[in-house]
Formats: sequence, structure tokens, C-alpha cells
Amino acid sequence: MNWCRNYFQKVNLEYLIPGLTLFLLAFHSFRPDIYELVLMIVIPFICFQGRGMKSPYFWAILGGFSVYAVLSDYVGTDNHKWLYMYWILAIMVGFFLQSKSSREDIWSLNARFFLVFSMGLSVFWKIVSPDFMDGAFMEYTFLTDDRFEPLMGWIGIDFDLVGSWYEQDANFQFMSGFQSYFEVPKKVSLLAVITTWWVILSEGAIALFFAINKRISDIFGHLALIFFIFTTYLIAPVIGFGSILVILGLCVLRTRFKKDWFITLCYFLALVALAVYDYLF
Repeated sequence: MNWCRNYFQKVNLEYLIPGLTLFLLAFHSFRPDIYELVLMIVIPFICFQGRGMKSPYFWAILGGFSVYAVLSDYVGTDNHKWLYMYWILAIMVGFFLQSKSSREDIWSLNARFFLVFSMGLSVFWKIVSPDFMDGAFMEYTFLTDDRFEPLMGWIGIDFDLVGSWYEQDANFQFMSGFQSYFEVPKKVSLLAVITTWWVILSEGAIALFFAINKRISDIFGHLALIFFIFTTYLIAPVIGFGSILVILGLCVLRTRFKKDWFITLCYFLALVALAVYDYLF
């Protein structure tokens, strides 16, 4: 246990945050594919010259290509890719600052803002959407998204039957009254209601705790975020968004609690779990 404590206490934020961000981009990159080409060129450069990872110009290059990748298909770009872009630009700005403390402050400020803003806005749009609040959206998602096939199997739903129905009506768009088009099993409806309220309450708690910005509220915020990652993204495998949340959480944590090792370890385990789950499923 002592080696574990010592290892995670000595984490250097200046290498941890950019390193994890680069790791995430290597496995969950932007589209179009030119971004992958950029990474294939610059990552060997980083390996041969470790100081390159702390170069603001290096991150400016990544930031420029990320802006191009997002804006080239801004309607179809996933929301977590927008968050990637903002975060890369925040890292770039931090490295242009000479002071280490100023660099950590700007990263922490942006990480906290992104956590509060993304979670808070997510809760807002869910609450104002009646199709989400009554569980209909989650019913539809459970029964038509193959990412939930393992979950449906765990509760005894034959996903092949659902998949065949969806293939017959591939042009179906979610709308109010989804239940009138398809008879939803009762256990799916119950799971949908539980999931709906769990997501709203957990995301709301994360946004609130980090918005308060006190030491004790931060502790609850980190625990809520880690629990949310484990209970959400191992069921609904949005690995890219789960990983960026780990990075943002670690940035906020290690700025305020510089000697923390236990919550750092929990974030590390969450990142490992996401990677393993992504590989297996």
C-alpha cells in the first residue's frame, strides 16, 4: 500500500494532464482522418523529445487541427469532441504562461468550468424535454442502440428480436408516443425510469458540488464524478466522454489536493476500467 500511496502522490500535473489528453486523442481522435495522421507524426516527436509535450506551439498545432475537425462537420460532431477541442486550447493557453502556478490555475479553472457547464447544461436540457423525463427516450435508446445489448441481455431481453424490429423500420425517428409504435417490456420501462432519474440526479450533483468550489464540496464532487463514470459509462459505453471527464476531474483534484493519492487512484482505476470495457465490448 505504501508504494501505491507514494506513486500516486508524486504525480506531476504538468505531465499528467497533457499526457493523458494525448493518450485519449490517440485512441479516440477527431474526424476527418487527417487528425489521426497529425497524431501519428507528432507522437513519435514527443517520444524522442519529452520537452515537446510542454511546448505551447505543439498544442497550438493540435488545437488548430481540432478546430478544423470540429467545424468541418459541426452539426454531426459529437458533443465530447467539442469538449476535446476546448480542452486542447486550454492546455495550449496554459503552456504559453511562464508561471507553473498560473498554468495549473488556468487548467483547473477551465476543467471546473467544463464540468459544471457540461453537467449543468445536460441536466437543463433533460428537464425541459418531456420525452426524456417520462422515460420514453431511454426506452427507445435501450431497445435500438446496440451499445446496450449487454445490458439488455443481463435483464433477459433478446436483443436480436429488438434489432430485427429496428432494421425493418430503419427510418424510424424518435418522437413522442414511441410506446404506441412498439410494446415496451415492463422491465425495460422500469429500468428506463430508474436510469432517467439516476442520470439527472447524478449529473446535477456533480455540477452543484463543483460549482460551490469549496474543499469539502470538491471531495463530494470527485466521489460523485467517479461513481457516475463507473455506473454510467460501463453500461452506456461512451468511452471518449468518460475519459475526458477523468482528465478534467484529475486536473481539478491535483490543483487543490496536491498530495492526494486515494482519489487519484480511483480516477486511474476508472480510466483503466473504461479502456478494458472498450476493448472487451
